[in-house]
Amino acid sequence: MNTSNQFTISINALKGLDLLAAKGDIRYYLNGVNVEFNETTTRLVATNGHILGIENLTQDLLNTGAGSLIIPSDIIKALKPVSKNADIVQIKQIDAGHWEIDNYGVKITFTAIEGKFPDYARVVSGAKTTGQSAQYNPDYLATFLKAAKLLTGAKSPDIEIMQNGHSAALINITGLASFIGVIMPTKGKTGDEQAGGIANPSLYAPLAAAEQQQAIAA
Repeated sequence: MNTSNQFTISINALKGLDLLAAKGDIRYYLNGVNVEFNETTTRLVATNGHILGIENLTQDLLNTGAGSLIIPSDIIKALKPVSKNADIVQIKQIDAGHWEIDNYGVKITFTAIEGKFPDYARVVSGAKTTGQSAQYNPDYLATFLKAAKLLTGAKSPDIEIMQNGHSAALINITGLASFIGVIMPTKGKTGDEQAGGIANPSLYAPLAAAEQQQAIAA
């Protein structure tokens, strides 16, 4: 185990992605935000099985090592900025499965959720854009808008649905290139003709897979 593993993360980004996570799901590994990190990127991923979001943080990081963990939703809900402009915190690994949040001197220790997070890269790379219209759960669209407010700080952010008929569709937040979302339609069968998709799906391949496995196994 590498106890030098630590990463920088945004409280608002955590709370925004947590809105997309499952709530009380028997698939316990969905009840939180999956975080992957290396020295250049902190990635947040959350899904409830119907919607999914990914946010990449790359600015002003103090990351060392590489790894992944699932932060429980109850920890995220309890996390509060100590002041209006104090949104960034450091999280470091204490030992196997245990981590510490340093919120400007206010420290919280927690246990990461055990389990294997779903293969989000396959979901994103499989979502195409055909332009064929579909119906979407309005509550899920409202959830994306709430997440967008936290991620952008805008009072009235915009989201764009990349229509894909009866198959999974990509969602963009206007002006936030670091985010990509996926939503399943409410009706219909999969199998519509698939055209264009995400411009560069390799951007959403799991971070530093070898280092993560070493960190988990240690």
